[in-house]
Amino acid sequence: MNWYHVAAFGAALALPACSEPVPYGSESVTFLPLPVVVDPHPLNDHVRYLGGYEIEARGTSQLEGLSDLQLTPDGDGLRVTALSDFGAILSFGLKPDGKGGFGDSRVSIELLRNADGHVAINRDLNDSEDVAVAADGTRYVSYERFQRIMVFAPDQAWTATPQPLSLIGMPRLPNNEGLEGLAMIGGQLLAGAESGGFWLCDPAGGGCERIDGPSVPGFMYKLSSLAPVPGHDDEVLALYRYYDPFTGLRNVLSLLRLKDGRLSKVADLAKVAP
Repeated sequence: MNWYHVAAFGAALALPACSEPVPYGSESVTFLPLPVVVDPHPLNDHVRYLGGYEIEARGTSQLEGLSDLQLTPDGDGLRVTALSDFGAILSFGLKPDGKGGFGDSRVSIELLRNADGHVAINRDLNDSEDVAVAADGTRYVSYERFQRIMVFAPDQAWTATPQPLSLIGMPRLPNNEGLEGLAMIGGQLLAGAESGGFWLCDPAGGGCERIDGPSVPGFMYKLSSLAPVPGHDDEVLALYRYYDPFTGLRNVLSLLRLKDGRLSKVADLAKVAP
């Protein structure tokens, strides 16, 4: 898969709550194909819709409120590392089942700790939103509500105690409209707020600086995630979401480029709509 395919797949996953009890340690997921889209109306000639899956979880409710998905090669398939709104890291496989879909997969779940070394399943405290990975393997996790970016050293497990990154220069954002997007770009951390605004932050702890960036794709759209473009250290993918109970859910995937300290939109790549 190239980066367009990975991004499109991640945007198409739908994640329901778990309802079936299973023995502890037997958490798993099943992939249910969504209806075939006959005419996907691509916004961009470089994007091809591959399909979508609903994920049915067994034995855990941690798949509710997933904020970020990262796909990496894993043998003859892919591995998904997912971040939840409750401060949990989940990992499961995407292995072809020989029938055009994916087979069931076990799920591993690890709870993230705070700077005090404690774990707390509390959405107001642990509303984790996005993961950025540096070239040396250092991982950065952004949180909204209790606003912060936590740093995991390359040799640290997800269950280790992380350190907070200095956010001097970044204002206090609205309670539930904070740091939804985080990505490495040009050796710096690009942080994006759901409520609007972008900042470049120094991974060494030198603070953050606001930069000019594009507005959302339309009324009621909000930034949901940022992801780097492999091989292009000046570009990121931005996923925007729109939700209204009367008109339904919509997502727009855009390509952004950083140049001369300004972030601009190159193109809209894909749109998922009712």
